[in-house]
Formats: sequence, structure tokens, C-alpha cells
Amino acid sequence: MQAIAEDSSSHIVFISDDAGMNLLYPQLLIELRNETAPDSHISLLYLSTDRTYTFGHQIKILSTRFPTRLIGYFESVPLQEHIELILNTNTKKRLKVCLALDENVQETILSQLRYLGIKPSQITIANLTSFNS
Repeated sequence: MQAIAEDSSSHIVFISDDAGMNLLYPQLLIELRNETAPDSHISLLYLSTDRTYTFGHQIKILSTRFPTRLIGYFESVPLQEHIELILNTNTKKRLKVCLALDENVQETILSQLRYLGIKPSQITIANLTSFNS
């Protein structure tokens, strides 16, 4: 049984801005409540240029409720050092990255992820079109 748990564990990295949190927040809740992978780890890099963090209070509550599963990072700009820090904490066999960002920021993040050796198959991009129109 232990081997199954180790094989199913993953590190999920959500990278989002305020608009993207409308899409990622429900997914974040699903992952935190996932009883089939209780040892999975979730990191959230939450970007807000004006530091409003619309979902900031909710993320802090979830971090308190799930202290061993969720770590939230609040930043105003997406520096490669932030992503490296998150990736360097990965101790799981599988790594998944989910993006929900403004297109310009998304391109910067994708470039940084490629530079850091993250494969396209490990990246999911949420569609923000309905929220930006």
C-alpha cells in the first residue's frame, strides 16, 4: 500500500494572478480535499501587481487549515527566483504546473519554466478568455 501512495503523490504548483484565481481557486479546493492523494503538496504563487490579492484571505485560511499540504507565496512580479524556490522544495515524484495568468505574464512564466527544465507535458494553462472579455 505504501508504494501506491508514493507513486500517486505529486507536487502541484499553481501560478495565478487575481483574474486567474477565479478559475484556479475551485481547482485548489478540489486538490486539497482529494482524499486519494493526501500526501500531495500544493504551492501557490499568487501574483498581484498592486498587491490587492483578492483571494488572499481565503488562501491564508486554507494554508492554516492544510499546513502540511499548501504553501502560498504572495508576490507583485513573477521573478524566476520565486519559481526556482518553489521548484526546489519539490520532494514528490510527479510535478504539475497550472497557470492562470494574463497572457503577457504567462509568456514570461512559460519561458522561465522552460529554462528551469519543466516539460510542456507538465504544464496546464487555464483559459481566461471568459474573464477578460
